[in-house]
Amino acid sequence: MIQGLETNVMPGQDSILGLASSFDPSATSYTMQTEITSNPNIITNMIDLQMNALKTYYKLAREKPKAIIFFRTAVNEHQMQQTLGFEYRAIKSACRMLEQDYEPKITYIMATKKHATRLCATDKRFQIGKSQNVPAGTVVDTAIVDRSRFDFYLQSSQGIQGTSIPTKYTVCQDENKLSADSVQGLCYYLCHGYVRCNRTVSRPNCLMYAKLATDRARAYMKAAGNYIHNYRQKSVQAHMPEILNIKKKFVEDFVPTQEKKKPDDNRLAKTMFFT
Repeated sequence: MIQGLETNVMPGQDSILGLASSFDPSATSYTMQTEITSNPNIITNMIDLQMNALKTYYKLAREKPKAIIFFRTAVNEHQMQQTLGFEYRAIKSACRMLEQDYEPKITYIMATKKHATRLCATDKRFQIGKSQNVPAGTVVDTAIVDRSRFDFYLQSSQGIQGTSIPTKYTVCQDENKLSADSVQGLCYYLCHGYVRCNRTVSRPNCLMYAKLATDRARAYMKAAGNYIHNYRQKSVQAHMPEILNIKKKFVEDFVPTQEKKKPDDNRLAKTMFFT
């Protein structure tokens, strides 16, 4: 199972996190969960999110995942170990809470584009397009990376205008014992198949889908907030049905599949409505 965790942070507002989880062998179809969180760097309710994701996977795929590849937007380097320790243990705990002997192998990877590194080619044969960017699929895992960590830069998308920003991946935990070539190839493969683009994208599709879900959740919250703001001088109770309708839609869209009562309600889990 491929998973991606993305956070939507806005100053002065609640942070929203989105967890995308694949349920097909090709990792192109995803289910989604969103939650409001007070700390985007450490997800305190990670156990509940992971348990729901595993239950939904089993209901749709009719089997338990044997391995979990978990992608997360990177945090500050000083908080990396703290975030890893908390969320990694939460994933393990969620698996054991579902079944005592269930321990899938986990690979935990952080990905970020918030850095000042840019890649360029000195050989003109590898200068692609007007912007002379490096070819899509270029990997740099020596010289400019941290010797004490398993990290690398991957230029997965072909820049159309301006200098492209490579994504930096840091493999924080790897129980699957993947080789460097396997991890790099997997990250590049996951940058294909994004439904909104017929080209490769700059990050794995699980993170892109998680971001779309957090954006939709933010829109729902904004719509509900507008009702409250517009009628603050009047009776809020008079307009409560409108507010509750928005809240109901938010809950129905993001409620885990196994908790839905009617069979027809399961359609959202398979249609990837958040795209």
